[in-house]
Amino acid sequence: MDVKPTRGLLRYFEQVPDPRADNVSFPLPSLLAIVLLAVLCRCEDYDEIACWAEQRAKWLATFLTLPVGEHGPRTPHEATFERVFRRVNPASLERVLIAFTAGLAQASTGRQVAIDGKTLRGSVDAAGRRSALHLIHAWDQHQRLVLGQLAVDGRSNEITAVPKLLELLDVKDAVVSLDAMHCQKDTAQAIRKAGADYLLAVKDNQKTLHQDIKLFFDDAIEQRDEHLLHAVAEPDNTHGRLDERQAWACGDIGWLRQRHPQWKDLRGIVCVQGKRLDFATGKQTVMRRYYLTSLRPTTRPLEDQPRDADASRLLGLVRGHWGIENQLHWCLDVAMGDDASRVRKDHGPRNLAVLRRHVLNLLRANPPERGKYGSPSDKISLKRRRLICSLDDQYLLQSFLQA
Repeated sequence: MDVKPTRGLLRYFEQVPDPRADNVSFPLPSLLAIVLLAVLCRCEDYDEIACWAEQRAKWLATFLTLPVGEHGPRTPHEATFERVFRRVNPASLERVLIAFTAGLAQASTGRQVAIDGKTLRGSVDAAGRRSALHLIHAWDQHQRLVLGQLAVDGRSNEITAVPKLLELLDVKDAVVSLDAMHCQKDTAQAIRKAGADYLLAVKDNQKTLHQDIKLFFDDAIEQRDEHLLHAVAEPDNTHGRLDERQAWACGDIGWLRQRHPQWKDLRGIVCVQGKRLDFATGKQTVMRRYYLTSLRPTTRPLEDQPRDADASRLLGLVRGHWGIENQLHWCLDVAMGDDASRVRKDHGPRNLAVLRRHVLNLLRANPPERGKYGSPSDKISLKRRRLICSLDDQYLLQSFLQA
């Protein structure tokens, strides 16, 4: 196979500083590429990666730089992978893969970028010497790609990590959505500084603000205020229950900006009401949630005004935010074995976690050919796509070259 198609990926890997001495047997770009390919093929730890590489040595040598021994190309030992991944600077690897993803993701006006954190349960040291690794992710809801991630020390530090993550990403003209933990004035300012709009859930961590918005909507909805924008979602009767959702939005909030002037470019507030009827118990619950946004609630045509939003779009953004849970966090655990990983020493857990997220992007960006593997491509799970990578060199190489 031709070496040239892989140069783009290897050129990025060459930007990762090598923590070893100069006289090494295996160049760092080749070693990182082997790990990426092995994880695509369902390998989960250093031992499996080394075993896979040994079996595929001749194929790997056709496009990677590997030393040649008496019996042909040699591949790294398990201990080599472990030593290197414990020492490679994860921040450098994250920056490289964020640059990769920028080539996969197509920036578009109004796209939604959801930000939320996830803890790797298996990375905790049972002896108590190390806490579990916690990563905060930026998720492109439309293209279903991990735009970037950043490690934090604990859930309380997510608040300070969000502005740092935004500095690494291109979110210009996007809508960045976050949960109530991140309903912070500094976070709103950082999002606007990045050229994006925000949609922030409001709860009692901003007590006065939450009370003001709640009282306003409670009264306005009861009085059927004609200035409120209103939207109703299609009922959902799956999972043994009936869910009905409505949204109300208001852009006439000069009074709120006067009471809370520190919120950068605050233009609208949103109330989303969910009614749930449990078929088994007959119990009905009603819940209202509240949001701040720099989008401008309006009924005008939206084509030429991407920062305008009607109630229907705002309801879609609220619901779309939780795609990060079932389309990213759930898939990382089920398809990628994120929580099951027992790699725990030094930088190893973070570096492997970063590569797993990039593998998820590659699989999403390269669905199998429709009908080739017995079912439509959109029905082939991520877990099965990894199996296909291990069986089909052509599909493995296609996925690898998506970067």
